Amino acid sequence: FVNALQAGTPAGGLVGETSGSASIQLSFENCVNYGEVITFGVPSGEGNAHTGAGGILGEALGVHSPDSTFTFKNCANHGYIHANEECGRVAGVGGIVGRGYSPAVLTIDGCINTADLDAPGTGWSAAGGIVGTLMTYGFAWSGTHDGKIKILNCVNLGDLNAANAFAGGIVGAPFQFNTQNSELYFENCANYGAVTGKDLTAGITPYAGWYGLSGIIFKNCLNAGAVTSTAGSASGIIARINKLEEKTYSGTPNPTLIEGCVNIGTIISSGENGTASGILGVVDTDDTTIKNCMNMGALTGIKASAYIMPEATNTVTAEGNVYFGEADDSMKYGSAADI
Repeated sequence: FVNALQAGTPAGGLVGETSGSASIQLSFENCVNYGEVITFGVPSGEGNAHTGAGGILGEALGVHSPDSTFTFKNCANHGYIHANEECGRVAGVGGIVGRGYSPAVLTIDGCINTADLDAPGTGWSAAGGIVGTLMTYGFAWSGTHDGKIKILNCVNLGDLNAANAFAGGIVGAPFQFNTQNSELYFENCANYGAVTGKDLTAGITPYAGWYGLSGIIFKNCLNAGAVTSTAGSASGIIARINKLEEKTYSGTPNPTLIEGCVNIGTIISSGENGTASGILGVVDTDDTTIKNCMNMGALTGIKASAYIMPEATNTVTAEGNVYFGEADDSMKYGSAADI
């Protein structure tokens, strides 16, 4: 049992928090946690609400350095991980890592979570089967800092609950701020647990992209768990890809690719303005491709889409996709009853 007694302090089954050295390079291999881990936060806007609770590491702190690298290989969590209701803003609860803050390179390969996770806080707090919250930065004063994030061959079997914020079967909430040539890459990941959130909620990750130049790729990922959003959008793979705006750097955002992904879980959106989608909910960026994906999960919501809900200004390509056993690249959109 690991209990962060001081409010705002990260807690981890093995390590609570890294030092934040500019040249930190850490590797965790074949690590296992069986104990309960809890962190206590403070209300949003009242002091440091940035904290995390993770089965292996509470918080991976990279301090905007291009030399900070973290690697997790063949690690497992079997202990209940949770935070209290006062954890707000970017508090993260994750089976392996609670919160990743500005790592230049983060690679998680072959890791598994079998335990339930709870993140009841508000704001940008989140629960993720492998990582809770993940933030990469690349402001002008910190150099190029590409931000290479790879989540490979990971599995979540636990039920996740973020009653007031984001939830994702693999990563709870990945944010990218002003990054140049950054990459967010998921391959061969699977979620089997029930995922419940208030805002964006998804079987793999609910959200990606925020004011930066970034490539977002999902390959051969599976969601088999029920996904429920009580006030926002829900999706089998990812609920929203945000506009990848040019802020600090010049250039063109890298393309977004979702290939060979499958959803067989029930997707429920209870939000008045939310959507229920099998693969991708809302896309707000150009040059997006959904290829050879399949949705076999029932969709429930005021608005529903088999694959995506495109906006008029976006360039979206769909090819080789299957919807309930039938070839379908039409990107259907309407009420759940219509599709």
